[in-house]
Amino acid sequence: MLKIFTGCGAFSFMMMILFLTVPIGAGESETREAVFPQSILVTTDKVSYKPGEDVTITIRNLSRDIIYAHVGVEGIKDVEKKDLQGGWEKLPPRCQPPHCFYDIGPPEEFGPGVAKTFVWKPLIYVGGTTTVLSASPGTYRLSFLWQDRERKGWKVAHSNNFDIERP
Repeated sequence: MLKIFTGCGAFSFMMMILFLTVPIGAGESETREAVFPQSILVTTDKVSYKPGEDVTITIRNLSRDIIYAHVGVEGIKDVEKKDLQGGWEKLPPRCQPPHCFYDIGPPEEFGPGVAKTFVWKPLIYVGGTTTVLSASPGTYRLSFLWQDRERKGWKVAHSNNFDIERP
């Protein structure tokens, strides 16, 4: 089980992980599906949602290898919202230390062709604190960490873009 904690060592470790991850995928795609060079597919059930509506996410392993990823909100690295300049603002998908502490279990194994689905409530944890807001109208995508045992390092995959409509 992975313990989440803070301190200089934890910060250095997390920064090392962030710098070692290599973004892959068609993150700028406006399609419903995003296919990645490693044959990972992350999709939402729709491309547009009403405010407060749940988002159903499917992670599918299209490769011939076993991959590992957390499923559920634990698997979401960042909620990303498109800004006015066309870049992506990273927003916390859950409460972060030092405001919250929790255990995260080991990542789940995805065999070749296996898909796993979960529901995400589009909430943003303001500044990583316990203050929660519904995701505001705009274009979003979710980033996920995953790995295969051959190359060991964690990789980042993005979902397709989706919109949260104005009320």
